[in-house]
Amino acid sequence: MVNPLELPGLDLIEPNHVRLLNICEQLAEHGLLHWRSLKGMTTEGGMGKISARGVDVVEGTARAPIAITIHTISVSQSSNVQIGDSNTQDVKVCIETHDLARLVTDLTKHIDELNLDARQKQRAEAQIAALRAELAGEEPDPTIVRQAGRTLRSITEGAIGSLLATAATQPTVWQWIRHMLASF
Repeated sequence: MVNPLELPGLDLIEPNHVRLLNICEQLAEHGLLHWRSLKGMTTEGGMGKISARGVDVVEGTARAPIAITIHTISVSQSSNVQIGDSNTQDVKVCIETHDLARLVTDLTKHIDELNLDARQKQRAEAQIAALRAELAGEEPDPTIVRQAGRTLRSITEGAIGSLLATAATQPTVWQWIRHMLASF
């Protein structure tokens, strides 16, 4: 059996195990952690996992009921990562013209497989037409392409997911289309 207090790197968070256990109990008292203390005559420890409220606090969507300071942040083998308070980050994804052309062709060819209702199919076809118009010009306008792609993703993502879950007749095509739409 593994002793959680001996996990690698835990001493970097808090080297004093008694203090670490006290921190866990305090986080539990404030609803940020589900914690079960395992104190006994010869043992001291516990088991826990972060609560939904704790996740919200860490992600910044809820205010912490107590002061919480995270001292160490280690990020490795990652891209498009930003750490800090009130920061914004713009990530530009460039879709090659030939990939955009293939997306338009594949969606046009396989749109009936999505079984969209008439209104949704009409909306999807309008976005495909907007992408086709951008491809016909000298250089596609990235803003129009991005918006049409996002709208297409919104219209089709549930239907594509269903096709992939039920082993559609063309799963490779739909996997590729889903991957491309995720880029918008």
